[in-house]
Amino acid sequence: MKSKRKIQIFLNKVCPNTYNKLIFLIKNHYWCNLKNPITFNEKIQWRKLNQHDVRYTSLVDKYDVCEYIEKVYPGLLVPMYRLYDRPEYVDFDELPDKFIIKPTHGFGQVIICNDKRELDKNKALSIIKDWFDYNQFYITGEWQYKQIKPRVIVNELLGSNIRDYKFFCFDGEPYAIQIDSDRYIEHKRQFRNVNWERISCELAYPNDNTELDKPAKLNEMLNVCRMLSRDFDFVRVDLFLVNGKIYFSELTFTPGNGMERFIPKRMDLQFGLKWKLRYEKI
Repeated sequence: MKSKRKIQIFLNKVCPNTYNKLIFLIKNHYWCNLKNPITFNEKIQWRKLNQHDVRYTSLVDKYDVCEYIEKVYPGLLVPMYRLYDRPEYVDFDELPDKFIIKPTHGFGQVIICNDKRELDKNKALSIIKDWFDYNQFYITGEWQYKQIKPRVIVNELLGSNIRDYKFFCFDGEPYAIQIDSDRYIEHKRQFRNVNWERISCELAYPNDNTELDKPAKLNEMLNVCRMLSRDFDFVRVDLFLVNGKIYFSELTFTPGNGMERFIPKRMDLQFGLKWKLRYEKI
């Protein structure tokens, strides 16, 4: 994994545009048009190069974003136990029996501890140290991650296998919901519209054919998304719903780095047409 990362960093440094275009072609099966982006994934690539909103960096930082959430929609935050600035500061003895650890400067990386007595602390520390050497920007070119200070945050464990509800929001209005299930077991996804009707779409992971019940607090979750996304032409708002309570997960401005292929392809265009890019300088 580290060797692959070094190659990615080297190519992204030496020939970022060419490297990005080739990866895009391999992943999405078509050439990326940056002069006239139309599809959703093309617009993500355009945003990476052009839309460097100064707010993005703090809003993708898993600790700094908490201030924004408390200001806009209080009461959504997952209880936090500790924030560590260095891996050597991590002290498992001061943590409760159950918890989840995440890097504040990345995504998709977690350590889930259901029972501290069974935790391999040396392995966990090795993973955490690796996080501190990781900068997403140098691998994918996602600008908003470049200046984030590496830290790790320890939160209350809401559950070891809870669903993620990811709302694609355009100009402050939710359009589609990506529901991720069994994320750390056999990751699968399905899509629904805001009326909880199934959308025929597959993205990166196997399609989940489960008939999920409509969340009892779907309307409230949609209102949360409207509030959190109202200042942006596009942002994905990620939420949890556990025991009838809504929790904030994260804000995502470049989902999948624009490299996750929509099946069928027309969904890439359909999502893209909802996104009215703001071309003004920020």
